[in-house]
Amino acid sequence: MRWVRLKDALPGVVLTEDLKDEQEGVVIFKKGKKLSNADIALLKSKWNVSWLPVETLDEIEEGNYNAVDATLSSAIELKRSIYIEKMRELPDYEVPTTISVEIIKKALDTVERIVEEIDERGAFNPQSVKRIVSEVVNEIQEKESSNIQPILLKLRDYSDYTYTHSINVAMLSLYLGINLDLNRENLISLATGAMLHDVGKCKIPKEILFSERKLTPKEFAIIKKHPIFGYEIARESSLNDRNAEEMILDHHERLDGSGYPRGKKGDEISFFTSIVSIADEYDAITTMRAYSNARNPYIAVSAIIEDAGLGKLNPDVANVLVKSMGIYPRGTVMYLSDGSKVVAIQQNPGMLVRPIVRVLESEKFEKGERLDLSKIDLIIESVIKKNETQ
Repeated sequence: MRWVRLKDALPGVVLTEDLKDEQEGVVIFKKGKKLSNADIALLKSKWNVSWLPVETLDEIEEGNYNAVDATLSSAIELKRSIYIEKMRELPDYEVPTTISVEIIKKALDTVERIVEEIDERGAFNPQSVKRIVSEVVNEIQEKESSNIQPILLKLRDYSDYTYTHSINVAMLSLYLGINLDLNRENLISLATGAMLHDVGKCKIPKEILFSERKLTPKEFAIIKKHPIFGYEIARESSLNDRNAEEMILDHHERLDGSGYPRGKKGDEISFFTSIVSIADEYDAITTMRAYSNARNPYIAVSAIIEDAGLGKLNPDVANVLVKSMGIYPRGTVMYLSDGSKVVAIQQNPGMLVRPIVRVLESEKFEKGERLDLSKIDLIIESVIKKNETQ
């Protein structure tokens, strides 16, 4: 299932849940309803609905795939490509996610509103950020579980990268902050800075920001100014959070002084900024961008371990990332020693090289079967280093 904005919905999408009015709770359309142009127009004009839960192609039974009409197939390829996809293995194996889909939708709307406000008047309403961040932290703390997993936004169109990346970095930063035992006040400050870390990109010309070619040295110099632009926007908006402002300004700085915009190093870079820097690098590697394809989570963790070893990233934070997400993070596709193709869905605490996986292809196991590699005599033979559809 994926959630799409009502304003971006195309005729032919099929609801995977009963659709309710978001204020009144009244059921408007039942699960399985295929929406027409008239249905979408009615929702926009009469009801309080902003998001729709709709089918993805992989939810259609394989035997009926060829019978799917062209309208549905084209509708699934959304005009705007941000979507939130529920990992189907999570309910099955009782792995709690960091945050609910509903709160992530609110966060995404908040980021979009921030961008609009900056475009209009050069500043944003800091209270809207503080409200959503408080909701996010409240929900996380209510879970009371050390085995939570971050739920991340996916995208197919790099023009929406800034929106999804802001939310993903905030979610990953909070995930690390929880595992570092930060208190509520620090988690709120961390999430605020993480959500706003790239806000300065609003001031970068779109033809540079979304360029599919290699940037010229002059263009890259402009890109490298976005932390300063973001810091200035935060100050102009009266954010009044020194920690968050430092994260916005310094998230591309590196401990060895090789970063930008000011070449800070060592203790000049705050601990909170070190967390955001690692979350930023992880999501940048695993997400499609204008100039690069998304890569496997294993590649992201490997790169972070390498950068920590080279003295660029904080080794303590990198260590927490590895311990909490594992060497083979959820979503890593790999082959086992018997030839089975599997995807990691959960880590085994203390056994980083033996995650819990779901079978994708196998002659020995059923597709979709859950395997705990700590309990069977199979090992990981190789990792598929590019993202593949699961």
